[in-house]
Amino acid sequence: MMKIDAHHHLWRYEAYAWIEGDPILARDFTAEDLVAAMTSAGIDAAMAVRARQTEQETADLLARAASPAVAQAGAMIFETMLATASDRPTRSEAPGVGDFEFVPGQMGAWM
Repeated sequence: MMKIDAHHHLWRYEAYAWIEGDPILARDFTAEDLVAAMTSAGIDAAMAVRARQTEQETADLLARAASPAVAQAGAMIFETMLATASDRPTRSEAPGVGDFEFVPGQMGAWM
């Protein structure tokens, strides 16, 4: 089974003043840093998420996504999301332990 880091930010430190003074975050976090961390943790793929809502940030992430590995992982995640949203049981629902997961097709009141 593929292990995916579902939320990861990449940034250039000088663009984020709020990080100043934080000894862990006050540096660039690049795709190379991500690959090194993934390799050491046994992670197969990662979802890069914008650190701020700008067109340049979006363009930078899209440029990084232009690799076959990213495209393959993205396609698998997208297909899984579609299947789950279409009421296909998830891996934990199949044996009966994930009954309270995201259930998009549930009808009626729920408390």
